[in-house]
Amino acid sequence: MRELLKKLYSIAGKESQKLSRMIVFEILKSIFEGISLGAILFLLLKIFEKLFEQKEVVMNDVYIVFGIAVLSVAGKIVFGYLADRNKYIATYNLGAENRLYIGDKLKQVNMGYFNSNRLGHISGGLTSVIGELETVGVNIIEMMFVGIIQTVIMACFMLPFDFITGVIILITLMIGLFVNAVFQNKADQLTKKLQKLKVELNANTLEFVKGIGVIKSFGKNKEMLGDLENSISDNKKGYFNVEKVIVPVNLIFLLVFKLGMCAIILSSIVRYSNGELEPYKTVMLIVSSFIVFAGFEMAGSMQNLRGIAVQNLDAITKLRDIKTISEGQKVTIEPQVYCGHCYPCRHGKYNLCEELKVMGFQTTGTASEYFAVDASKVTPIPEDMSYEEGAMIEPLAVAVHGVKQMGDVTGMNIVVIGAGPIGNLVAQSAKGMGAAKVMITDVSDLRLEKAKECGIDVCVNTRNKNFGEAMVEAFGSDKADVIYDCAGNNITMGQAIKYARKGSVIVLVAVFAGMAEIDLAVANDHELDIKSTMMYRHDDYVDGIRLVNEGKVHLRPLISKTFAFKDYLKAYQYIDDNRETTMKVIINVQEK
Repeated sequence: MRELLKKLYSIAGKESQKLSRMIVFEILKSIFEGISLGAILFLLLKIFEKLFEQKEVVMNDVYIVFGIAVLSVAGKIVFGYLADRNKYIATYNLGAENRLYIGDKLKQVNMGYFNSNRLGHISGGLTSVIGELETVGVNIIEMMFVGIIQTVIMACFMLPFDFITGVIILITLMIGLFVNAVFQNKADQLTKKLQKLKVELNANTLEFVKGIGVIKSFGKNKEMLGDLENSISDNKKGYFNVEKVIVPVNLIFLLVFKLGMCAIILSSIVRYSNGELEPYKTVMLIVSSFIVFAGFEMAGSMQNLRGIAVQNLDAITKLRDIKTISEGQKVTIEPQVYCGHCYPCRHGKYNLCEELKVMGFQTTGTASEYFAVDASKVTPIPEDMSYEEGAMIEPLAVAVHGVKQMGDVTGMNIVVIGAGPIGNLVAQSAKGMGAAKVMITDVSDLRLEKAKECGIDVCVNTRNKNFGEAMVEAFGSDKADVIYDCAGNNITMGQAIKYARKGSVIVLVAVFAGMAEIDLAVANDHELDIKSTMMYRHDDYVDGIRLVNEGKVHLRPLISKTFAFKDYLKAYQYIDDNRETTMKVIINVQEK
């Protein structure tokens, strides 16, 4: 209960006051509920006294019972109305405000957030999770409060009337709470799994319905239907597994209170038989045993829902805690413009968007002192990283994404063809990500010197040495595990296919200018795995920044020259005039 309240208040915001008022009014309502039960017991007491003791029911007693009944009914109505009013307003506003709050934060997150968080999951979280919170979460608190308070009030009424029975009620209540706590952990584990299954089902359903046009056009109809059917099946199993635990637990929970009821009855009969209890009291206690635990029995049956409420609150808290960009923070831009609706986008591969555009090419570029960009397209960089290095994170992300096409490269022997900026960064990234040995080739001694400066193991000018011989010399007869083509022409791809070890991998990182002419017969005969790579995603930016921070990738040697913003055209002229000796040129928009 305490955990549930803590989590609920953490997301309640300004609705916390209404929740507090609701709880206070529920307590008062429960007190009046207990008073009404007390009035009933008082009336029964007088009736049993008349039946067994031949005592007359005086009018004063009738007036007392009537007055208590009227007071309790009035209190229940007034405080019940106030409690419900605050509950409904608080739950509605709580749901609406969290949807708006989370929605606003999602507008400010980097698109990389959606690599590990499917849009369907988020949509499910904003619909079913918050919906269940509105309908279930607060109601569970209400039921459990009412049940506990009513039982305590009944014990308080009973203690002065019959101390032993009052003690039995309190002991039974404590045992019930203990049993609830013992089995709650197992129930929470199952409801956590069930919550994931429900969100997965919502995600698959929403993505199937929203993307039906794309699904059909790409022939994914059968695959997506299969995912949806599997989610439905998993949900069924999840519900059954929860019920297998919850039903026995509820039975044990109810058994505790039935035993408490039996203890009251047995105690009354034994004491009556021994002459310690009057007949009217005995009958009175037996009748009261059937109603003293009614409220808490109902609260106990909410145990499984309590777990669901906690999981819902955790899911909402996770969405509320999404990290966003703060004002004045150093950032670098991911320049992709994507639709967010096509199949690749919905599955986190927005670098393959069906409508992909790039800032500065198909959309407005950043050649200005100020540039407005959506928060989802910026990535924070460390405060001690220079803006020049920050600008170099984009090409580094290209390299990191390319290296990752092989998965874990730890311990691999790697060849990189082309020692330009991207090739250099691919070689550095491969070493930084654990490659055993890296060889880089080019026809430019200057670029190879830069590679050597950046720590690349073997630098070969293929004007002077045969590519195949150089690879055997560097790695032995087993050659390389993977060849990255960062030059992108028929000669380099031809070299890769001709000299690659049979059954090895070639990754095309460079962009071919036109139709390639390569020997697919050899590629087929040698069972070569030819992969390609396209731009990057947010995690590539993050990994690139990490490699720079750890000193495994060096960016400054690749910066050939820096120009002030006023010399913007001169920068491009410099590149045209020095193509063979230029790596990367930086334009400082802050320098006048």
